[in-house]
Amino acid sequence: MKLLGFCAAEYRDYLVYKLLAEREKEDRVRRVLEKLAGDELAHYRFWSRLAGNCKPRTSKLWLWSILIVRRLLGLTFTLKLLERGELNTIKAYREVLDQLPPEDRSVLEKIIRDEEEHERKIIGSIDERLVSYLGFIALGLSDAIVELMGVYTGFLGATSKAVIAGVAGLIVGVSAAVSMASAAYVQAKHEIGKSPKFSALITGLTYIAAVAALSTPYLLQLPVVVA
Repeated sequence: MKLLGFCAAEYRDYLVYKLLAEREKEDRVRRVLEKLAGDELAHYRFWSRLAGNCKPRTSKLWLWSILIVRRLLGLTFTLKLLERGELNTIKAYREVLDQLPPEDRSVLEKIIRDEEEHERKIIGSIDERLVSYLGFIALGLSDAIVELMGVYTGFLGATSKAVIAGVAGLIVGVSAAVSMASAAYVQAKHEIGKSPKFSALITGLTYIAAVAALSTPYLLQLPVVVA
């Protein structure tokens, strides 16, 4: 069962990197993605040979969700998100390493090296503007969550109607987004290499996106407990 899981995971990663490469316009970045896809395809073939009957299926919805993340948060953020599971993967591979014959063991050792080097060498070579603004993204998300939770708690204590709490959250959230964007603008003016306008824009948009996500259950008039 472990081998089938390894096989399916590597094939899924291959499809993701292949899909990202096909939609990448910059030649240098496309070559990086093609290198990642090639590595994952080789890894899949290795596990497929050992598993003997590996016919993985990957959800198209999952693949499209990755494309949406790439569009909203950038390629580097998406790749780092995908590579977060690599430590567990490497640990699992090491657990089966001694169970393989010498010729397969040497191949798996190379696969482990590939996985270890993906983020450190390949992903690190992609320089995106958005990555340097992750602090502002985190600021927008965290502040929106804290602010909106306070609003919802207060309104739900006074009314049992979820839609009222949702509308209140939107009103407070939009005004707070403007305030946070202004604060980000001022902060970026004192940081080298940061665009105040872009910092304000990314903070405000992140804040509004978080507000929209948190308000949706209330605006759909779902039960208060569910929302």
